[in-house]
Amino acid sequence: MMVRVNSMFNVKDEADAQLVKQMARQLIEQSRLEEGNLSYDLFQGSTPTCLLFCETWLDNDAFKAHVASQHYTTIMPKIKQLIVGNKDLKIFEYE
Repeated sequence: MMVRVNSMFNVKDEADAQLVKQMARQLIEQSRLEEGNLSYDLFQGSTPTCLLFCETWLDNDAFKAHVASQHYTTIMPKIKQLIVGNKDLKIFEYE
């Protein structure tokens, strides 16, 4: 079963959105090289402070390996510090 992860969140202002995008570049580049990654993108919403990570993984094992990876465990806590309010995380499994 493939895994699709959509994580939508808001940051305080456009400056924080730019910081997230800068940090996300390295996360995205390294994540796309991981075994089992089919896609990994960051989108900006209709408001500059709304951001969405969209990831697709070959299976749940690949996704679990990703969240344990050094680049994820190093970069994502920094991004999480900039999030305001609740993060809307949706994980879907499909064939």
